[in-house]
Amino acid sequence: MVRRRADRPVPRLRLGKLKEEDIPQAMELKDSFGWNQLPEDWRRYLRISPKGCFGAKIGDRLVGTAIVFLFGRIAWMSLVAVRKDFQRRGIGAALMERGLEYSESEGIELVKLDATEEGTSLYRRFGFREEYPVGMARARVEEVRPFGGWEAPETGIRRMEAEDLGPVVALDREACGVDRESLIEQLFRDYPGWGLISETDRPSGFVLFRPGSHSFHIGPLAASTEGQARALLDAVTARIAETNREAELRLSMSLQNPRSVRIFSEGGFQCTPRLVRMKRGSGGLHCREQMIYAYSGPEKG
Repeated sequence: MVRRRADRPVPRLRLGKLKEEDIPQAMELKDSFGWNQLPEDWRRYLRISPKGCFGAKIGDRLVGTAIVFLFGRIAWMSLVAVRKDFQRRGIGAALMERGLEYSESEGIELVKLDATEEGTSLYRRFGFREEYPVGMARARVEEVRPFGGWEAPETGIRRMEAEDLGPVVALDREACGVDRESLIEQLFRDYPGWGLISETDRPSGFVLFRPGSHSFHIGPLAASTEGQARALLDAVTARIAETNREAELRLSMSLQNPRSVRIFSEGGFQCTPRLVRMKRGSGGLHCREQMIYAYSGPEKG
């Protein structure tokens, strides 16, 4: 069962479902932390997880958010955020409790998240424990050093099409160990033309990318080999350069995957520790983490 919080609740605090009319205030909240989401991202969260998007309000003012995505037998908790002038008043704990109650009501036993350094103490109170560090890699388009060769026919890099969704979802499932069809499909539908695959006789690598409020986010990026991942990085950088040659690029990745760290470091990205992957509950995932070069983002895993 969810562990009850010891904090005294904030008077007049209301916890409920996040709605589309809350998005402008959600944007103000995320801007205060310097996060990269656009209004379209919040709309996508509401479409993917209509029952798992929670908001905390005092009157009509949104003071906190928490979102839970369900992927098969695991839940991904994200965007647990409280306005800075309302922190340390139990609001974050109340949102965590609500999110975990929702996960349990759906029969979920394993919950994961990426925590900031400031958030780890709160998550430990709810039974989360650290797994491994997650890094943030950043570069500008003109700083990325191309590996070359991605345009060669043997790489098989091409634009992702609607008929590729099935094989791409299967590849993502092989890499991550869970079915994320709803996420992959929504990202593809929201940004047509902003997905690439590496294909010989079948898709063996893919990358999705999208604009943000201050940088382009690359990910998820999954590939069977390091060479395919390098070719996909070259291709996605070239594709973004067609839109904005001065664009900032951003992605998150496991610092335990030496292949991922290597290709981005050698490619001109600055890679720094930023988050901690944490989990709550029993069991693990039958995944191939060496195939995962970039995550969908801290908010979606």
